[in-house]
Amino acid sequence: MFISLKSIIQNYNLKIKGVIHIGAHKGEELSSYLKNNIKNIILIEANNELIKYLKLKKIYYKLFSMKIDIFNFIAYNQENLDLELNITSNTQSSSILKLKKHKILYPDIVSKKKIIVKTEKISNIFKNDIKLNNYNFINIDIQGAELKALEGCSEIFEGIDAIYTEINFEELYENCVTADVLDKFLNKFKFKRVLTNTPQHPSWGDALYLK
Repeated sequence: MFISLKSIIQNYNLKIKGVIHIGAHKGEELSSYLKNNIKNIILIEANNELIKYLKLKKIYYKLFSMKIDIFNFIAYNQENLDLELNITSNTQSSSILKLKKHKILYPDIVSKKKIIVKTEKISNIFKNDIKLNNYNFINIDIQGAELKALEGCSEIFEGIDAIYTEINFEELYENCVTADVLDKFLNKFKFKRVLTNTPQHPSWGDALYLK
């Protein structure tokens, strides 16, 4: 996260009950969640090779009374599809979309292989034992495919207070969602972009949306 969670909580008086983290990678943000006393965490990661890291961290953070649920699927607006996930050399740039301007900005990062992963709608995970009222913050970082994932969880937006997302102002990935399109979609659900940070390059960064 380019913007510290502590500053977000303090500056916007947010009370975060739990986080739905889409694109969890190796769970790097878990320490930040713990420092800010957030104990309910859902980790969603499409790359099955990274799930082992999340499971190990789940065991560790359980010592601090954190409740962590892990899911391995592509967050999407349709369920049970088989989609290709492009795995990159650094794994963090992996996406269901192909690299575009990303190849120019970061030539050392290349696609290494493709794997097939099932899709799922985020809203479906709350149809069983996980209670939505324990989660009100979405953290999403899935390299240009954010709109597809958010369309798949619009049914739960009523209970969501904040969305923290990677944002693109140019096509770093082929047909990736750009900031203006994401703004229009989230505005329909009364979310407004209140903060944008592009520390590495003006073409991409992170953004915070609040109701």
